[in-house]
Amino acid sequence: MRITRGCRSGLCLFAGLMLLVVSLSQAFSPGQQPFRILISNDDGFQSPGIKALFDRLRSLGEVTVAAPAANQSLVGHGFTFGRPINIESWETEGSRWFAIAATPATCVRMALTSLLPHLPDIVVSGINKGENTGVVTFSSGTVSCAREAAYRDIPAIAVSCGGRVYRETAPRGQEKRPPSGNLPQRQFSGSSHEPDQGSARDQAGQAPS
Repeated sequence: MRITRGCRSGLCLFAGLMLLVVSLSQAFSPGQQPFRILISNDDGFQSPGIKALFDRLRSLGEVTVAAPAANQSLVGHGFTFGRPINIESWETEGSRWFAIAATPATCVRMALTSLLPHLPDIVVSGINKGENTGVVTFSSGTVSCAREAAYRDIPAIAVSCGGRVYRETAPRGQEKRPPSGNLPQRQFSGSSHEPDQGSARDQAGQAPS
């Protein structure tokens, strides 16, 4: 698949958000909507990637954001323990946001076990600034967010963008809901040597049995 990247800001992320919304827009039947979406990441609650996810997914259902208060890249599936964890919470555009002074996996675990009144139907992690491929997935906080949900049999997607992350709109499509216990990754990359071309690919992991 080819991703066109033009001179206008945001086009790097256009195809990425398009494919993500494709994955979610028909995850449930109309009778079940609105469904619950939990968004997290490892770059922190102020990152452009998580704001782009929120902007596009909030129209699909009930969205909650639980993300690190500061950048927590490359911490893997580590957990925060042995000290008080500060949590700031507020509501914006009808959605609850949590900024948590903890690792990405801890943010998701706290959301699933303590912060949310109901478990989400799906967890979406990202959009990470930079690729998460190969052995890097073991140290990726982005992937750990989705993995933590998958361990609990909640469908989850980790999303990464190999280039500058911008806010952009994207159309909606149709695709099946990811199965429980599986961890699909959406990887979107653009070559700095070929500014008008890029690629998209999927990787999948599975929760241990």
